[in-house]
Amino acid sequence: MKVIEKLLSLFLVIMGISIISVWTLLIITDNVPDIKKDLISLSFHWTSELLLALISIIIAFAILFNKKWGQSSVFFTLGLALSSTFNAVFYYIFNEFNIAFIIIIGSFFILSLFFLIFSLIRFNFQDIKNSFIYKFGLFNLGLLLYLVLNIAGEFCQAKRWSAFISFIFLILMDIYYSLTLINFKGEKK
Repeated sequence: MKVIEKLLSLFLVIMGISIISVWTLLIITDNVPDIKKDLISLSFHWTSELLLALISIIIAFAILFNKKWGQSSVFFTLGLALSSTFNAVFYYIFNEFNIAFIIIIGSFFILSLFFLIFSLIRFNFQDIKNSFIYKFGLFNLGLLLYLVLNIAGEFCQAKRWSAFISFIFLILMDIYYSLTLINFKGEKK
């Protein structure tokens, strides 16, 4: 295992623990604005954040133990991470200007982007063209899942149930897309 793979694993563990720690601290210190007013929306957001944190930690250990599924799953995880950090940076720029959070979350965004590029180069499958399609598909799946959970929460909070049903449909499409990617990987062997 190369040093960069160890750094990727360390980054994923730190990111996962940081997400859980920051949200726990914000909730305990009562620093979540409009928690009572936006509880449904926040619940969906916390679900996506917890999903990102736990998957990051699991994938980090899979990479450390040289599991093949960890190498391919890193793209899904980085899709979640880039979606989360991108949205968070802009939230703290435009809604609650907090320079410390902007710098920390922006660093996670830049590192996620770096590790995505590294992983696309490093974790090769047999056929380069198909490998890229598969990796990019996993990355997009992570992006979509994070966005779908967060946007669905916003719609639930606003009581726009027709839009929520549309997002449930998108989740089902994500599942279908996942199964297609798994099947695609299986056909390559």
